[in-house]
Amino acid sequence: MLNVARHLAKPHGRGQRKQALIRRSISTSYYAAFHGILQAVADMIVLQKNRRLGLYETVYRRVQHRSLRDVCKALQQSNSPVWAEWGEPPDPSLVGIASNLLYLHQAREVADYGRPESAYSWADADRHATFAEELLGTLTVLNDDLRRKFLVAVLIAK
Repeated sequence: MLNVARHLAKPHGRGQRKQALIRRSISTSYYAAFHGILQAVADMIVLQKNRRLGLYETVYRRVQHRSLRDVCKALQQSNSPVWAEWGEPPDPSLVGIASNLLYLHQAREVADYGRPESAYSWADADRHATFAEELLGTLTVLNDDLRRKFLVAVLIAK
């Protein structure tokens, strides 16, 4: 999905077509991040080698947009019970993941449902794809224990 967002962010088209492509790129950037997190959750629980199993899809589909947003909102607060429960001080990398995801989600809603006269540039689309790419890159290099805590929190959030 990230490749699609990047492709859509490359300048082509004019007028309404241009805005539609840019908006689609911004929206796809959020979905690339969202599905990257879902994949990480399912890979952790069911294992990557078992992606063809029905259980993998069940775990993958368990995470909801709202619950992921709620976890991310909690992680942004230094006094959040999540940090106390985990026995961890707020981790800047994980706070960055949470902030980027919330930013991408808000941008997706504006791109998908905002007023048509709200204009975006190709640079806006590219910036959103970069945020998604950075989020997923940070998730892969995050401390294993912290990544596991984050992914489990995302999975069990209601």
